[in-house]
Amino acid sequence: MNIKIIKECSQFIKESQGKPLVKFLPAKGSDSRRIKVRWKKSDSRFNELFNSVFSEQSDLRNRCILSHGKTSLAFLPESNDSELAAFYVLPINGYQYLYSSSIFDSKDTFSGTLSRLYEQMGAEQAESMFTDILKFNYTSENLAEGIDHGCEIIIYGIPYYYAIRTSTVKSYSTLFSL
Repeated sequence: MNIKIIKECSQFIKESQGKPLVKFLPAKGSDSRRIKVRWKKSDSRFNELFNSVFSEQSDLRNRCILSHGKTSLAFLPESNDSELAAFYVLPINGYQYLYSSSIFDSKDTFSGTLSRLYEQMGAEQAESMFTDILKFNYTSENLAEGIDHGCEIIIYGIPYYYAIRTSTVKSYSTLFSL
């Protein structure tokens, strides 16, 4: 692996304790990529509430990288899409992260929850309860544990990250050796 990537991703290499994060990206293109984190347009109420709870990062849901521990790779809906391929995600130094050990797909899980709360309580109470649920379910401690759970890991606070096609790597554990 490129020594520049190892240096730029040293925080992740240390905090992940040798455990990989994965994400599906378009299959067309190079096996190793530097990917700019772009602002994704979304005006959903779920994203607005999520952003309000974790307001230390402006537009968190719109400027994040959603990834998972490798153990969940086969269970992701994208795994059946022939136009996508699995890539290891290597965030650069300075990244921050959030995860809930019980959430595999936050948008899917919480959109349904929010809808049910609206039906049962009305908008104001539902949104108050929902933001409390978010506050108490997410953590930014022990990245390796989150990766082990296979849950969705939200990476944010960086302008770009590196991605390496999983099928081109014989063993993740040797990826960082020089």
